[in-house]
Amino acid sequence: EMCIETESGTPYAEITKYPLEIGEVKTYASLQEAVDALGVTSPLVPKYLPERYSSDGITIERKTTGVCIYADYTSINGSVGLLEGVGEGWTADSRKDSNVQRVYVVRGIQHYIVDDGAQTKIVWANGNFECRICGDISEEEAIAIIDSIYKEG
Repeated sequence: EMCIETESGTPYAEITKYPLEIGEVKTYASLQEAVDALGVTSPLVPKYLPERYSSDGITIERKTTGVCIYADYTSINGSVGLLEGVGEGWTADSRKDSNVQRVYVVRGIQHYIVDDGAQTKIVWANGNFECRICGDISEEEAIAIIDSIYKEG
């Protein structure tokens, strides 16, 4: 399984457009399209995911607490969920997690790679967003995914 979550928090990434009302859900063709619909220009979306994963569809839901982007990915041997949203909670906890394998810094942003035994998680904050990717990935794949977020084009 894999999931990416992004919630609200620093000065680069922020939502500038709200294409849906509270309680409404919309579907998008790609994660980048969903992020674009919210007017977010900061790099949040990985351009690389391991080839064993394919997209099952992306939805944005606007809740009273903020915006959540859900992206489901399936692999040959499991599923990946990508979830981006606005809120608080797990990021601070993950930073204190005793299972943090390493802190990988790109563009001054600290990405925490955590192995909880069942899954590998990548946790970071960018602008208004708190982000998490979790799934059945190796540490090497985690680093490749992080690098791909910031690659141009």
